[in-house]
Amino acid sequence: MVTRMAIAFEQELSGGPGPGRSLPAHCGGLFDLFVLVAREGRPPAGGEVGRLVDSLPVGGGSRPVAEVVRALRSELRTLREAIEAEAGPAPEAQATLYELGCHLAEVGDAMVDAATELRLRREAEEGAQGRRQLLETLLFGRYALSDQVRARAMGAGIDPAVRLVVVVGTAEGTRRGDGPERVLRLLADGLSAALRHHARTPFVVERGREVVAVVPSPPSLTNVRSGLQELVDRLGGRPGIRASIGISGPCSGLIEVPIGYDEANRVLRRVASQGGVASAGEISLLEYLVLQAGSGARRIVPAHARALVREDVRWEGALLETLSAYLDNDLSVERTAAALAVHPNTVYYRLGRITRLTGVPSRKVWALVDLLAGVHVLRAAETPQAGGLAPP
Repeated sequence: MVTRMAIAFEQELSGGPGPGRSLPAHCGGLFDLFVLVAREGRPPAGGEVGRLVDSLPVGGGSRPVAEVVRALRSELRTLREAIEAEAGPAPEAQATLYELGCHLAEVGDAMVDAATELRLRREAEEGAQGRRQLLETLLFGRYALSDQVRARAMGAGIDPAVRLVVVVGTAEGTRRGDGPERVLRLLADGLSAALRHHARTPFVVERGREVVAVVPSPPSLTNVRSGLQELVDRLGGRPGIRASIGISGPCSGLIEVPIGYDEANRVLRRVASQGGVASAGEISLLEYLVLQAGSGARRIVPAHARALVREDVRWEGALLETLSAYLDNDLSVERTAAALAVHPNTVYYRLGRITRLTGVPSRKVWALVDLLAGVHVLRAAETPQAGGLAPP
C-alpha cells in the first residue's frame, strides 16, 4: 500500500530530482494518521498534520504549489481506491466505507491546506521567488480566498477587495546579442513603470517566457491600454524589442485571476506575431468567442473556409479585408467601397470571387458570419500561445 502511494505521489512530479528515500516514510505516516483518526472518530490535530507535512520531501523545494497539491491528491486517491477495493457489497460494509471516506477527506483537506500554508511561509516575504510562488498559487485558484493567501496578496500590492485586471506580456529582441533574459527583464521593468499610474506597487512577475501583472482595475481600460502602447512603442525603438501585451477584462477579486490570466493570454494572440497591445474590452463578441474556443475548434471548420484563407494569401489579404468590411457595413457595397477606398465594381468582383470559391452567397448574412468565424478560428489556431508555461 505505502509503495503504491509513493509511486502515485512521484508520478505527479515533473522533471528535476525525485523525492528521494524519505517519500515512503511520509506515505507510511499518512496511512498511520488516517488509521488513528478513523479509529478514534475525530478530525486530525494540527500538530499531527504539521509533523506529517514537515516530512514532505518536496515541502521546501521550488516546485509550484499546484504540482505538490496534485501529488498529494494522487497519493490520497490511491489510498481511497485501496479501501474501496476491500469493501464488500453488504450494507454494513458500505456504511463503514462512507465513514472511512469522510475521515480520509478530513485528513486530505488538512494535509493540502497545511502543505500550502507551509510552502507560502517558507517563501521569502519579498523577492522574485516569493512573488512567483504567490502568482502560481493565484493561478491555481483553489486557495485564492484563504486568509493566508489574501494576506500575502495584500503584502505584495494586490488588494483582494477590489476588481483586478491581469496583464500578460511577451517580448523578443530584434537585434543580435539580446538574450531572452535581458529582453524579459526590460519588459518587466517597463510594465512596472507603466502600471505605477494605477497601482503604487504593481505586482509584476516574470513567469517562463512571459511577464504577468495583476493590478487594480481602473474605471476605464483606455488609459491602461494607451500607457502600455507607449511602452511597446518605446521598447520597439532604441532597445529594439518587439513586445506584445494582452489585457483582461475586470476580475472580481482573487478568485477570478485565473480567468483573467487565460483571457489576457488569448487576446494577446491577436498581436503576438507583429507586436502591440490587445484588450479584451476592444474585440467583438464573435472574436472573443473564437479566441475562447481555442485551437480544437479548427476540426469543425469547413473546407471552403480553409480554401478562402489559402486564396487570400494570393490576394495579399484583399478578400478577407473586403468580407470583414462588407459585414461591418451591413452588406452595403457602396459603403464598403468607401471604407476601403476602392470602386464598387472592385467590391462586387471580390465578393463574386469569394462566392465562387466557397459557395456562400453574398446576401446570406449568417452564412457569411459563419465563414468569417471559421477564418478567425484558423488564424487563432496558427498563432502560438503567448506564455512559455501553461497555467497549473
